[in-house]
Amino acid sequence: MKRLALLAFVAACGNFQDPDIVLDLRVEAMVAEPANQVVDITAQSQPADVLAQLAPTTVCALTSDPSFDGGLDWSMTLCNTATNDRCADKTNGSNVSPAFVIGSGTIDDPDTTSPEPQLCATIQPDANFADVLVNSIQTDPLMGLGGVNYSIVLEVGDIGVDPSLDQFAEKELQVIPRIPSNVTQNHNPTISGMTASVNGNHAGPFALGRCADLAAAGKAPLIVNTDDIVRLTPIEPPGIHETYVVPTIDGGSQMFTEAISYQWNAGNGSFSYDVTGGPVDLFGNTPPLFTDWYAPSSGSITDVTDVPFFVMQRDDRLGEAWFEACIRVMP
Repeated sequence: MKRLALLAFVAACGNFQDPDIVLDLRVEAMVAEPANQVVDITAQSQPADVLAQLAPTTVCALTSDPSFDGGLDWSMTLCNTATNDRCADKTNGSNVSPAFVIGSGTIDDPDTTSPEPQLCATIQPDANFADVLVNSIQTDPLMGLGGVNYSIVLEVGDIGVDPSLDQFAEKELQVIPRIPSNVTQNHNPTISGMTASVNGNHAGPFALGRCADLAAAGKAPLIVNTDDIVRLTPIEPPGIHETYVVPTIDGGSQMFTEAISYQWNAGNGSFSYDVTGGPVDLFGNTPPLFTDWYAPSSGSITDVTDVPFFVMQRDDRLGEAWFEACIRVMP
């Protein structure tokens, strides 16, 4: 009976929505610029001394909702490290966790509007930011030695739809003390471009660009047929894998080299790997960067279909970037 129940459960799993395929409201990525900030501190440093060294940080989000033909309402909140993509509304003894809205508004439909609507807000190095940093230090057992973490929480929902259906996402950020002295600021990763190979044929350049933007410019995306297999490979520029130093509990430091990973989402089809890249494995093998995208099967679409692609690139130090592309599938 247990075996039959397990088989029934596994069969039912085939009905689950593929998380790599974007069918409804989704926050794909959140990117901060700068990715983090490094400050000089001493035993006598005050919050004002730290704020004077900080630049404003702009946080932008990539969203999609192909199931809704309309815009989005959104807000971003600055707070101490969030829990379950929510700013904690709690008191730790007498230590109240502060939270401040840094931006809100409405954007047009993120999938069909060209040029792409921008969903961004800026963290100013002001008294509110100081309250969040101080609170973060007070709740950190290491008192900020490894960096002061804080969060931006995004709430986004379809215009005119019940707010209880809103989606939440968190972007974690960090202010790092220059300990040891050779600590360096992180930079968001990037790519030089991308290649595509259809059904094992020679790989060629794969132009990046949203379906809506290509259509507005009168340009055609890469064209494939149903059941085709497209191998997508990001091209990494020299120097993308930055080296960085972290302090150790014995007062020393350790050097690391960043690993870069890629998360793949699309509006249709399926992927061989939803995450590629990342750290070298235990045997010293470098993981592949490419993924194979399987176009929708014949009979599953009856019209020419433009499929959007979302590629999220991440490093080891909260750095992130996103890229969008489009493939046209012929039935």
